[in-house]
Amino acid sequence: MKLTVNDMLSLHPLNQSTVIAGKNGLLREIHSVTLIEVPDRSEFLQPQLLAISSLFAIANDVEGQLSLIRLLAEHNGCGLVLFNVGQIMPCVHHDLIDLCDKLDFPLITMPLEISYYQVIEVVMDKLLERQSQKLETSISLYEAFMDQLLNSRDDYSSMLGMLKKSIRHELLLFNHNLKCVSMPSIMLDDELIQQCVKEIQTGLQHSKDVLSIKEHVMIFNNIPYFFVPVLSKSSYYGTLVLVGMDCPNDLERIALTQTRQALCVAAFGNVRMDEYHERLRIEYLRDLLQGNFGNEDLIVTQ
Repeated sequence: MKLTVNDMLSLHPLNQSTVIAGKNGLLREIHSVTLIEVPDRSEFLQPQLLAISSLFAIANDVEGQLSLIRLLAEHNGCGLVLFNVGQIMPCVHHDLIDLCDKLDFPLITMPLEISYYQVIEVVMDKLLERQSQKLETSISLYEAFMDQLLNSRDDYSSMLGMLKKSIRHELLLFNHNLKCVSMPSIMLDDELIQQCVKEIQTGLQHSKDVLSIKEHVMIFNNIPYFFVPVLSKSSYYGTLVLVGMDCPNDLERIALTQTRQALCVAAFGNVRMDEYHERLRIEYLRDLLQGNFGNEDLIVTQ
């Protein structure tokens, strides 16, 4: 689950802050937070960075403040939280507010009694919680993958159940023969299934090779369906279809990538087992026709 600037503003003590500009940018995602008091050091800036500052070095330099906002925006920063306004920085200049509104760059002021530490702590806690969710997702999918391999299931129920739990979307799985081998718990009409098959067929027909089969979105009855091909470098094993998804976030992307890789390995293993069983049947019939068995017990056993 991503952390946006708007999400952050609901957390204490940030719920005491005031958004004075850039309100159209509150859905920007936060990946990191840092304290900035040296405004011209761009090497420390990262995408989705939430900057915290009192602008001590440029408190009376409006042009310097505008340059900092432009620099943060150029590096895809997600906002600036101002401290000590009225003590260090006399006031927020209207040019600064206008620029942030123009760039949809959130500009936020904090009450004087709130410290840097309090804000950094709560944002870092949420970011670490987000990383923990990624790790838990990876571990859960790995366990489901191992369960699939150890129990040699053909229905992929463990992996698909874990994926559904992780992304919170219903899903369908079509095998390489375009047969729907896993259905969601909700009822889907035959027209949708047929439309999905046509969509997959079209994608396969327009692909030069396996690696050119791409993810894409289909809209059916105003509902998005996200198509994820299950493939290796040389083989196509099927397609996952996620109901109600148009663009996965980073956690969903991790779950999808790991599940797709696990499905490839499991499907490849099933193919190899089918080949093994076929070889056993051929050898058995050859031995039976040529009379190579030593006794009837061996025939019955095989």
